[in-house]
Amino acid sequence: MIAGAELSGECVEKVDGSDQVSAGSRILYVTSCWPHDRSYGGQIRTLHIARALAQVGDVTLAVVGADPVDAESKQRTAAEFSVLGEWDLRPTRVRGVRALVRVFVDLRFVNVHGLAIDAQSEVEFLSAVEGQFDLIWFSKLRTANYFRRAQWKGSVVDIDDLPSSASRTSGRLAGCVDRLRGWAWHQAFRVHERRLKRRFDVLAVCSEADREVLGGDLDVHVIPNGFERPKDEPPRHPASPPRIGFIGLMEYEPNRDGVRWFLEQCWPQLRDRIPEI
Repeated sequence: MIAGAELSGECVEKVDGSDQVSAGSRILYVTSCWPHDRSYGGQIRTLHIARALAQVGDVTLAVVGADPVDAESKQRTAAEFSVLGEWDLRPTRVRGVRALVRVFVDLRFVNVHGLAIDAQSEVEFLSAVEGQFDLIWFSKLRTANYFRRAQWKGSVVDIDDLPSSASRTSGRLAGCVDRLRGWAWHQAFRVHERRLKRRFDVLAVCSEADREVLGGDLDVHVIPNGFERPKDEPPRHPASPPRIGFIGLMEYEPNRDGVRWFLEQCWPQLRDRIPEI
């Protein structure tokens, strides 16, 4: 199962030298999706890390910038976890080129996505959580960046996607102008990522490769993506003619890039070897 409790517990113990965070601790889990939303990669990771944290301490959810969900998704989440509240996002004034420049020149600028919780709501949020929790765990780097506050004491950020890696891949597959834009944002995100160790106590990533990009330090932990293994081995039903399917959100750029690469680089070879595919 994704996000074993042992690894989550190890991340928790790393915060503040394990003196202030231990079994039974109060944990605020700040997430940008409802754990019981429809199934997709980010939702599965969010749900299972929340469940793993619940084995370590008392978990309270703060939902920030989530997509709209039905009442049942909220009810199922509230039945399993305590929910502090839900906060919406607004477009920020600093976007595009201005945001790109700010990354390089402003050490405290973190809102690189063009969306943020509004200033008054952030004040109310911080007032509600200040001193109430032993640990704050952000489900995504993007989630933490929705706030104007740069540094969070007693915190873990789970980086399910390194922004620099995604922008580099997108740039390689784009046209000249977009390739230049992708290169510029790749450089900006690398600057942004080098500041993460000063903003959070512990970083969590999906792979050893991502861990190496962030320096491979002891305070960078790998929590692999995964899913619960079915109790029974699923039966295989070969299709005739053979077919290949892809399951993923096409509004997610890396998914689109991956399918485009597959069609350009792999599909012709498959057609040559298996004409009926």
